[in-house]
Amino acid sequence: MSCQITALCMACYNCQAVCPRGAIVEQDGRFAIRVRRCNECRENVQGPRCRLVCPVEGAICRNVS
Repeated sequence: MSCQITALCMACYNCQAVCPRGAIVEQDGRFAIRVRRCNECRENVQGPRCRLVCPVEGAICRNVS
């Protein structure tokens, strides 16, 4: 599984700075998560670091597909 960044993202760069796998990329002012790199921070008991630092509820969610 991986997370995904929704249209609610306000491009604050917080998530990109904390991703230990370098899965978050910025293209033309929009952020995306590379599915093959993201493992939802399985090693972190608190959950995905990107979701923990995101100031906008719902901007980063689990990819259900």
